[in-house]
Amino acid sequence: MTRPNFKKFFKRSKRGKDLSARAARDWNVILAMTFACGFIMIMISGYFFLGARGGDFFGKTAAEEPAATPTLNRATLESIITFYGEREKTFNELLKTKPAFVDPSR
Repeated sequence: MTRPNFKKFFKRSKRGKDLSARAARDWNVILAMTFACGFIMIMISGYFFLGARGGDFFGKTAAEEPAATPTLNRATLESIITFYGEREKTFNELLKTKPAFVDPSR
């Protein structure tokens, strides 16, 4: 296998500094970098996917049990229900009454 000649690859055009002098080379570099970045992103995504799928990627094992959630107290729950029931009654009364201020657009 022959070694690539980088001096020839990066040499300046003798025709001037126009952008179309080495357009094929530029597109090859752009495409190669795009494919390289895409391949790297696929590899990183696969690493994260397989790590998260295994369960210990985020520092937790699958065998851990969740912490016990606090239970509801019946007296507190009934007081909350009565509080919101009173608010509903007040809201419905306010909907039925007309506002006391005068409409400035008339």
